Amino acid sequence: MIVFHLTALVALALALAAFRSGRPPIWLRLAAGACVLGVGLLLACGMGADGVFGIAGNLFIAGAIYLPVFLAVAGCLVVRRLPWIGATLLTLAAALVATGAYARFVEPARLVVRQHTIQSPRLREPVRIAFITDVQTDAPGDHERRALRLAMDARPDVIVFGGDYVQQRDNRKADACRRLLNQMLKEAGVGARLGVFALRGNIGAHEAWDVIFDGTGVRTVEQTLTVTPRDDLRLALLSYPDSLRADLVVAPRHDAFTVVAGHSPDYALASPAGDLLLAGHTHGGQVRLPLIGPLLTLAHVPRAWASGVTRLDNGATLIVSNGVGLERRGAPRIRLLCPPDIWVIDGIPVASTQRAEAVP
Repeated sequence: MIVFHLTALVALALALAAFRSGRPPIWLRLAAGACVLGVGLLLACGMGADGVFGIAGNLFIAGAIYLPVFLAVAGCLVVRRLPWIGATLLTLAAALVATGAYARFVEPARLVVRQHTIQSPRLREPVRIAFITDVQTDAPGDHERRALRLAMDARPDVIVFGGDYVQQRDNRKADACRRLLNQMLKEAGVGARLGVFALRGNIGAHEAWDVIFDGTGVRTVEQTLTVTPRDDLRLALLSYPDSLRADLVVAPRHDAFTVVAGHSPDYALASPAGDLLLAGHTHGGQVRLPLIGPLLTLAHVPRAWASGVTRLDNGATLIVSNGVGLERRGAPRIRLLCPPDIWVIDGIPVASTQRAEAVP
């Protein structure tokens, strides 16, 4: 990180020097300075970075701090002689800082409940399913408590936890996080009349992740498991490796509403027999840009599938959650146009006149 900041500071100084040198038109000096800064920051971002997440973290700092500093200084230098150019540069600098602050401090905490309704002739009674995934915390607190409370407030019949619960490099701290999550689950009274199930994710998979659910009544799923909590309802709960399989086969059953849940959405590429497919893992990309979508999904599904509801060609509905938490490690702890979420899905019999209760 020290190497990154030193390189970025040198690039900033050279960019400002290029902007102030000589007598070329202001736009030409601005372009020269921006090019010098851009090249310098790109070099800085790759220095000492811990993989792709480290590079992403450096890029965020470059775009939220160093680039705005250059634009602000350049704007101040020209605002008296060329007011409109100076004002534009200062506005851009303020917009970048504000966007960075929002992405870092506001949106990651803006947890939302998303609702979707599916009608099916295979259901004889309504069923409500809550899906919570990618809690992925290194310091459980009010944010995680709120996610559990919102899920329980929806009064679901089934709850599925989609994997990735604790991401903490320090083993001692990771153990403390797992114990605290366990306590939170008990305090929230997590339970559902047709069962609560927890899948294994890829984060901390080599550790004793299932201790999080000890004494809570939650059934942990290490290997692919099929359960039938009701005659008209079947749950196919996937192991993490099976959730990655693009050739996954789920045996069709025409007399029961089938829910397939896996940590990764890649299994949806197989178009498995199911009415509702649930997944997480992508975090929705964490950063989504207008007209572009998610910048990084870490999944093989089309990027348009990486968040929200997708209707597949075989008639199944795929729902991919943005998750509750964030990527840790060296990644920037930001979200942009991709708030954390939990999902509440109502399955409704086609012939039923009952309406799903509004989610609080």
